[in-house]
Amino acid sequence: MKMITWVLATGFVLVVALNFVLLDKYKQEREANVHKAETLERVSVNELTLQENMLFQYAAEAMPCPDVELRNPKTKGVLKLSELVEGKSPKLFFRFKETDCDACIQQALRLLKEITAEFPDLPVTILSGYANTRQFYAYANSENKSYEIYNVSSFPVVPEEQDKPYFFVLNGRAAMESVYIFTQGNSRLSREYLKCMRHKYGYCGEKHDYEYK
Repeated sequence: MKMITWVLATGFVLVVALNFVLLDKYKQEREANVHKAETLERVSVNELTLQENMLFQYAAEAMPCPDVELRNPKTKGVLKLSELVEGKSPKLFFRFKETDCDACIQQALRLLKEITAEFPDLPVTILSGYANTRQFYAYANSENKSYEIYNVSSFPVVPEEQDKPYFFVLNGRAAMESVYIFTQGNSRLSREYLKCMRHKYGYCGEKHDYEYK
């Protein structure tokens, strides 16, 4: 009788232990599946964001820019956009509005600092979008003259219709080229874009001939 009781007790303990092992394995597999699902969801969201960005970028390509007035923090005066670009070599701009994703703006500015420190021959002109002039002057002073900075509160071009900062090049006809919308969390792609611009437009010392008619 004792032997039967011992066998039953042992069997019960083994069954309970096996159940715990199976339960733990189930939890691990469930967590792994949840992690995979979340990863796939993030990838899907990122792909959708990139596709949407591409549509804006395609729509803006070769678009003539309106000759808006820019405020210069150095002179406290205004000048026309055409004065910066017409008949000149292509100029690289970084544009953000105060209503854009703040985390995106800060991340993009940090990336700019890193890239321009690594490649000081890469000139970037910042076009901020502050409605309040004092806020603009405060921002311009905080950059410590690291960049050429201008402010334009209204800039009626296609990329303005989305809520993220973006890069673009204006050629000598004041038409947009190489538009790139900054995506938070994808610094590698943004870094490669800036490197491409450096070579494409000769900012690294390679000479390119631009003829605008």
